[in-house]
Amino acid sequence: MVLGTDSPAEPARQGIEKFGSWGDANNIVAVYQGLIDAWEAGGRPAAPVYLQQQRDATLSRLKLA
Repeated sequence: MVLGTDSPAEPARQGIEKFGSWGDANNIVAVYQGLIDAWEAGGRPAAPVYLQQQRDATLSRLKLA
């Protein structure tokens, strides 16, 4: 869990495994890999920061922010 005490790395790896087999899922895989990288680089505080940055970028790209 990102906001709990558990690492989000294993669920993210499972997401990469699941969605990585899809031909058009490169963006999803990149987000999951980024979450793993953020967790491994900065631990629990870095994971929600990364997710917020992804949310903000998505909203901006969709012109919703």
